[in-house]
Amino acid sequence: MIEAKTDEQGRVIDAKILRSIPLLDEAALAAVKQWIHEPYILNGKPQPLIFTVSVNFTIK
Repeated sequence: MIEAKTDEQGRVIDAKILRSIPLLDEAALAAVKQWIHEPYILNGKPQPLIFTVSVNFTIK
């Protein structure tokens, strides 16, 4: 589980681990930091946003 913060353009500018699996933490943070979201719009203006996300890994 990761908490991430986006800037006004929707880019992830900060992320931290909330629930850890030590061997996968760095990979999860690296993945989330690459994401770009649609900006959160409030009263017609883009705003920074803090959200949580679960990152799931699958072995194939």
